[in-house]
Amino acid sequence: IGTSGQILQTTGGAATWVTPLNFKGYVNVKDYGAAGDGVADDNAAVQSAITATSDGGTLYFPPGIYVLTSAVAFTGQSVSIRGEGPKTSILRFNGSNGISVTLSSEFNHASIQDLEVQNSTTANTGILITGADVASSPEPHLFINNVVVGPNNPVSHRWARGIQLSEVWNARIDNCLIRGDNAETTGTFGLYIEDQTIDTHVANINIKNVGTGIFVTDGTTAAEGLYISNPIIVGVENGINWEAPTNGGLLLTVSGGHINAKNRGIYLNNVPQSYIDGTLIYKQTSTRSWVGIFAQACDDTRISGVMALDNSTAVGSDNGIVLGANSKNCHITGCNVKNMTGSGIWLQTSANDNTVMGNDGIANSFANITNNGSSNILIHNFHTSANP
Repeated sequence: IGTSGQILQTTGGAATWVTPLNFKGYVNVKDYGAAGDGVADDNAAVQSAITATSDGGTLYFPPGIYVLTSAVAFTGQSVSIRGEGPKTSILRFNGSNGISVTLSSEFNHASIQDLEVQNSTTANTGILITGADVASSPEPHLFINNVVVGPNNPVSHRWARGIQLSEVWNARIDNCLIRGDNAETTGTFGLYIEDQTIDTHVANINIKNVGTGIFVTDGTTAAEGLYISNPIIVGVENGINWEAPTNGGLLLTVSGGHINAKNRGIYLNNVPQSYIDGTLIYKQTSTRSWVGIFAQACDDTRISGVMALDNSTAVGSDNGIVLGANSKNCHITGCNVKNMTGSGIWLQTSANDNTVMGNDGIANSFANITNNGSSNILIHNFHTSANP
């Protein structure tokens, strides 16, 4: 190893100093003519580098701003796409998706890290991952770490969807920032999950200024297992929406974090066995009716240690925690719900056999606890007249 970190490689009796990146099979886009100066069109050079990246290889973007007009796309191979960090290695797209990877079998894996993915229009998807439809796959297929997905100019640019997963099994998304435009445009999404995407782990994600922070849709088959820890989701209409009325979903966990939303903090429809713990949910300034958590047809769900606060001007009917029809055997415990113009906690018709215990601050809401279900247990709730 040389003094500058190079490695002496010998081939056919000849010795050549190479950098560790090249030695380990990295494909450096600048070796294929990319300028990375934020002005030149780097599309052709980057496409040549993509072609040169073998199965299991790494496509590397050194520090720079790369102007691109078509996606960085891979199909049917394992690949790592990396840079030297957001604000350092920037991929600036105009008129296309950003990074697109199709994992054609359970043996394909993808890793995306240390990049910023910008859009210079108002359409398309920043990072699009399509997985293989396999019955079961215990190994992680996708890692996205330390990535920023956002606009080139937040006044006029945005991605329609920041990160989208379809049929992806065992994904890990860590320490990422997804930004929309200054208008928080309706119909835009931070993280969009569809079809049979299974066991997605999201940690320390920051999503701001989009329509919906995290959205899970019913699709043709059900998603299952979304584990979110310490999210920061602010400046949105809806924080987390999982709507699965037809095929059903299963198992959302949200641990810690902070959600500021104008319409819904967390909304679940037909997603049983979910767990929400220790999350701070605020109403962002808005004239619309609001709900902190709404869980409909979500049997065996646990909501604990949540702080739901209407921190906005009291307009419309704002409700803290609502169990909708056919949510049964749920527990709401140790929550603090304040300043609601509607109900602090509301058990709607056919929300039966639930337990509401040890919650505080509810008397600051107009209706405290509203119980329209049957066989519900309400006990040891403080500052409320709704206890038995």
